[in-house]
Amino acid sequence: MSDTQSVSMEAAQITGVNSGYAQKRKQHLALINQLRAIGAQADLDLPRIAVIGNQSAGKSSLVEAISGPDDDERAKGITTMQARAAEKDFFANTKPWCASSRKRQFGTSNLVESLSKLLTHIIDDALPKLKSEVASQLETCNDELNKLPPAITADPSSFVLTLVSEFCNEVKLRIKGGDTRASTLIQANHKAYATYKRDIRHAAPPFLPFPSSEEADPDVHQYLRLDEDGEATAFTPLSGISSGALYLNDVREHIRRSRARELPNNVPYAAKVALIDGFQSSWEMDSRTCFAVIFATFENALLQLISQQFQRYDTLRSSITYAVRELLRSKHEDTWTNVEMILNLEKAMPYTQNSHYLQVTKDKNLSLYKAARAEARDNSDGPPTKRPRIETRTATASTAQTSPLASGRDYPMPINGGRASPTTPIAISKKQPVASASKQTTPATGLDKFTFSQPPTEKIVGVSPANSPAIAASSTCFSEQGPKRGLDDEDQKKHQKLALSSLAALGIHVTVADLGKLHPPDIYEEELEVMAEVRAYFQVAYKRVIDYVPMVIDKTFLFAFAESLQGCLIEKLGLGMPNSTTRCATYLSEEPDVVARRDELTSKKARLQTIQTELFNFGL
Repeated sequence: MSDTQSVSMEAAQITGVNSGYAQKRKQHLALINQLRAIGAQADLDLPRIAVIGNQSAGKSSLVEAISGPDDDERAKGITTMQARAAEKDFFANTKPWCASSRKRQFGTSNLVESLSKLLTHIIDDALPKLKSEVASQLETCNDELNKLPPAITADPSSFVLTLVSEFCNEVKLRIKGGDTRASTLIQANHKAYATYKRDIRHAAPPFLPFPSSEEADPDVHQYLRLDEDGEATAFTPLSGISSGALYLNDVREHIRRSRARELPNNVPYAAKVALIDGFQSSWEMDSRTCFAVIFATFENALLQLISQQFQRYDTLRSSITYAVRELLRSKHEDTWTNVEMILNLEKAMPYTQNSHYLQVTKDKNLSLYKAARAEARDNSDGPPTKRPRIETRTATASTAQTSPLASGRDYPMPINGGRASPTTPIAISKKQPVASASKQTTPATGLDKFTFSQPPTEKIVGVSPANSPAIAASSTCFSEQGPKRGLDDEDQKKHQKLALSSLAALGIHVTVADLGKLHPPDIYEEELEVMAEVRAYFQVAYKRVIDYVPMVIDKTFLFAFAESLQGCLIEKLGLGMPNSTTRCATYLSEEPDVVARRDELTSKKARLQTIQTELFNFGL
């Protein structure tokens, strides 16, 4: 439908190059020709004139007339000036052209004159738009170039070494911390270590100071809770009682099975060791789980960092990934060997030099257990468990005065580590009525002594408050209505405060937890001692483990990995080898599409900058 052709500088000479308008037209045409010469038509819509007509309208002839002689005339050697002269003679002498009133519209010179004016106006109108379009395309080109990685111009070996050093420094930053953007790994490790601590604490021996589950307090949280954090162990009771708990009868049976050649009333050492081994049995699995979480978290962080740092270099990224995985496996083996050594030390033998903490914790546990036993006895309607048989025989005065059972209680007091000895002499009188409650004053102590109106019962004789101050002192715990039981929390705290104040006035400084030690010996005294001591040793041992295992993982895995990483990568990548330059050039090879796109944009940017310069200098 149309053919296009720029108006040539040669045709412009027809109208006179010395006039001002001709000079302006020459500049415009020169600019367009220069823009076409540098390929601006590929990026910009340059002004042009279209010759339009139907198939036989002579478009080609007109274009050839504008541009110069045709092929036949050029073959005869005719010049442009001769062609224009022949054309002028044709329109002046040939009808109907010579008789037309529009002779100024005929001929190449007139056509060029009209078209040149039109093209000049078009160019003047298009120049601001061209400048704006060039600036916009140049900005877009720069943005696309910035999205692509820059071309590598440095020495390949030096460039790869720089990349490796930056990567190693970033890994050290992630491990050591000190930067908020690099604290994700450390925070994840803190969570893993907190979970590890909770798992180790849940292995605490679930001792309950009750003979069996049938006699246990439904709320046993206080006996399973560790003091410092107030968190119950994994044996938190389900529907009142945990099936995995250890009761007094369980511990008694365990001690019985562990006896060998020990003398009576001596707990076998093997019994305590077996209980200690029991709560340590899950520590290895807990340690493996913790280390597996740390390993997986660190490995994922490394792979993400490798992808970020070496995204554009596929060959280098795969080589570094392989080297990092090898180093991770090596450090994992070394670290687990050290963790196993710590766990084996704990399993080898119970040991601690932290004897003060062990004793204090044991005393607290024993006080708690005894308080539970005393409360159970006070709340019991029947006689205490395993009451020894009462013999109705009279003892001598000397025997009665020295008997450890002369405590004034209505049930025998166990001895020899909490068990009543069958050979212990018991001073008992036969059943006899007791007068109604009345107050008597003991001459030796000045304390009030009460008797109670009850049915006939056995009564210990041969001991009087005068020769047993302990009995007289214990009698103050009773009122005329009987023993004080079932105090509410407020009254209990009031009495505890009063007792502590009285003891402090006597120069005895104790705490509420120490009051439980004042309870008399128990028929389960031996079992309570074992439970309190094993539980205390657990707190000594688990505090060591929850500190040393994370410290070993940090030191021999994370920090050791960071220290070995750079040397390992330099060795695996062969950066010190004679052909390191060639190897590094291979590492830095990019995808062909990226290279082609960068070259295309770079060439376009240079072309647009040249066009921008030409447009800026036009008219100056």
